[in-house]
Amino acid sequence: MAARLIEPPKAHPLSGRLIVVPHGPFHQLPFEAFRVEGEYVDARWSVVRTPLAGGEATLRRPTGATGVLLAGVELPELPELRAELEMVADLLAVDRNSLLLNPSRAELLAGMPGRRAIHLATHGRFREDNPAFSSLTVADGVVFMAELADLSLSADLVVLSACSTGRVFPGRGEDLAGVTHSFLAAGARNLVAPLWRIREGATRDWMAAFYRDWLAHGDIALAAQVAARSTRARWDHPYFWGAFTCHVSRL
Repeated sequence: MAARLIEPPKAHPLSGRLIVVPHGPFHQLPFEAFRVEGEYVDARWSVVRTPLAGGEATLRRPTGATGVLLAGVELPELPELRAELEMVADLLAVDRNSLLLNPSRAELLAGMPGRRAIHLATHGRFREDNPAFSSLTVADGVVFMAELADLSLSADLVVLSACSTGRVFPGRGEDLAGVTHSFLAAGARNLVAPLWRIREGATRDWMAAFYRDWLAHGDIALAAQVAARSTRARWDHPYFWGAFTCHVSRL
């Protein structure tokens, strides 16, 4: 199946980036973990997804973003969360004392607008039966994705270090349904999120490599490509590094 999907780009003279405009069940495919002719896709291309070929006009684009929001909810199943946030803070030159630990729903929603970069580490839940009620855990409950409709984000980058937040409703009609696309529709320009449950140690390695390359080049797809290659030197199976997907609101 992978070979059949990748065959058209193989014949194209351009190289370096594979742009995916998925629909329906294709949202669930980990293109980053496909193997073609004995090698992973990232040996040839960096992979980026965009929600709809003609849907860009529906996405809000506020400007004037400043500052970075690093937020996380400390949960028993996430013992290394603080270490991940502190690592990202060091890489982005953010004061560790400014980390938003265990925010309430109101604090998180109020803290995201106006930020140029947002990194959220928490528990995510995807609701295939009603994607608008997919959620991120906060200290006093959850933030439903439907609540993002009232926000106006201006982030150049949103990173969701939260399980399954890259999943999208694979039904008919409008594809903008899920955690990822809620952020894009609210104004985020670039977003990284995993398709499935992620493991903390491998995730921290992936994030470290991702942010270093993103700071150097400013390209999320290239940074994710570098991060995947780097992470599998220690965590070989695609389960550990193949979940992370890159999304852009426009090309």
